[in-house]
Amino acid sequence: MTSSSLTEPPPKQAATELVYAEVVVSFATAIGLFVFTVVQLLYRTTRRARRLWRAENQIRFDGAHFLSKPEGNVGRKIIEIGLKEHENKEVKPPSFVLPAVVANDRDVRADCLSMLAETRQIFRKQYGDSACLMSMRCCLSCVENALPSSQTEDFLRLYENVLFGQHRVDGISDSLTNDDIKFLYAFFHNTILKEIQ
Repeated sequence: MTSSSLTEPPPKQAATELVYAEVVVSFATAIGLFVFTVVQLLYRTTRRARRLWRAENQIRFDGAHFLSKPEGNVGRKIIEIGLKEHENKEVKPPSFVLPAVVANDRDVRADCLSMLAETRQIFRKQYGDSACLMSMRCCLSCVENALPSSQTEDFLRLYENVLFGQHRVDGISDSLTNDDIKFLYAFFHNTILKEIQ
């Protein structure tokens, strides 16, 4: 017998050791993948729960919080004064005449005001009388996580352009096309109303 034949294990024992090593490696890999999957699922679940919690608890315009305070509270007085002012407010015409925005024999400006009134009416159920003071931008900020942000910003830009005759930020007046007005109606009725009702 040579020395090399003494050190080499028999072929059956080598095959058994190889199978055993493969089983151990496969088992360790399976456990590692299972742990990784569980950690990923827990991380995603807690991250989503944190986002939802933040969206639910973020106070954007909650006048009900102040209206529930005692009579002498400063915050309650401010909200009540605002509600009274808004109630008795006289609509004064602007210092210059805004051109009428008419499409398909409809006054788009009047339709924008009715959109705002409808949105406030829906939010009044959740926020109380303070919803009467909310602008369209404020209303939509309450559901901003549920709406596509770029389309919402386009809608608000067109809405404010129709209602005020200018953009909110840069003050540049744009000409509105029929497609813009169609988008205004379609996005409000098909997306915003479905989301907030």
